[in-house]
Amino acid sequence: MQEGKEKLFEQLNLKKNILIVIPDNSDKEITCAALAFYNFLKSVNKNTTIFSIKPPDPSLNFLEGFGFIKRNSKSISDFTISIKTSGSGQIKDIKYEKINNIFNIYLDISRQNPLNAQNIEIIPSNKAYDLIIVPGSPDLNSVGRFFQQNSQLFFNTPIVNLDYHISNEGYGQINIVDFKVSGVSELIFNLLETKDFTLNNQIADCLYTGLLEATQSFQSPKTTPKTLNIAAKLIDSGADHKNIVKNLYKTHDINTIKLWGELMSKMDYKPEIHLCWTKIYQEKLKSFKANTQTIRTIFNKIRNVYSKTDILLILWQTKQDTTRGLIQNSNQEQLKELTNGIEWGKAVIFEFNQKMEKTEEKLLKILNKQLREF
Repeated sequence: MQEGKEKLFEQLNLKKNILIVIPDNSDKEITCAALAFYNFLKSVNKNTTIFSIKPPDPSLNFLEGFGFIKRNSKSISDFTISIKTSGSGQIKDIKYEKINNIFNIYLDISRQNPLNAQNIEIIPSNKAYDLIIVPGSPDLNSVGRFFQQNSQLFFNTPIVNLDYHISNEGYGQINIVDFKVSGVSELIFNLLETKDFTLNNQIADCLYTGLLEATQSFQSPKTTPKTLNIAAKLIDSGADHKNIVKNLYKTHDINTIKLWGELMSKMDYKPEIHLCWTKIYQEKLKSFKANTQTIRTIFNKIRNVYSKTDILLILWQTKQDTTRGLIQNSNQEQLKELTNGIEWGKAVIFEFNQKMEKTEEKLLKILNKQLREF
């Protein structure tokens, strides 16, 4: 994939006229990613066209570039039929007719130098594109109607394949495919970050909206600590969180997302008892303006991500010598007994009057000893 990234930026330095094609089967996330790359290319002074046969979702009309998505392929798919004649070979006359869905062209040619297939070439119009970027499509057929109607354009032009599907066929001259990302928006962020490109507000808005769509507002199992950290970086780069959620749906505030990313990035795993746990200290907690209720909300979200883990534990420091925790598995009664805690929804909340390190050490010993029987 690293080789693909290097080739992409080499080509971007060379190419002038670039076409971004949004596949027919794309979702809102792929449209966001396409708009982000469109805004990036415009910011580096590339002549860029973005196209979608399928009407883009109107809820995204607040994103920069949405109004420039072309849906009429006439200006994109014009071609010239070039016929090379040699010597005294001449085209005397030309006629055409349309029979059902077939358009026939008849040439009256001098017999001295008859033509063959090698003499005929189909060339894109003067607005020819020298690079095509396809986001979120595992193969060319999945691009849909635009590919079917303009296959010659694809065959004559280098293709950049940006995708995350495990079934991707590597159909591009440049293939950048990452199965581990949440979607194309995360993939594009990684591309731009490797080149130390400074994101403007418009690009950040598109990518952040794409992350929200890809992860169902950071609630799906596709959400990783890296995804959440990227979301925080996009906000720092100018993504307008309030405006985005106003246009899409109500979701978490900025500090909750940053805390969520912090907790998931510190996640540890103990395979012997299928325990996942994470922790956060008092200073960090204050910096995110978080309280116990905030952690409870995040606990439920993390549980959705780690749904196959038997035991989930979060520890947080409320005072220098006081540590609280939330823990959950299928046997709440035993957890209450082990931690001297109380039920809180589907979890158990408890408090130890000791520092974080001591609490963590003590709990791991208790759980390792008692929960092997689960």
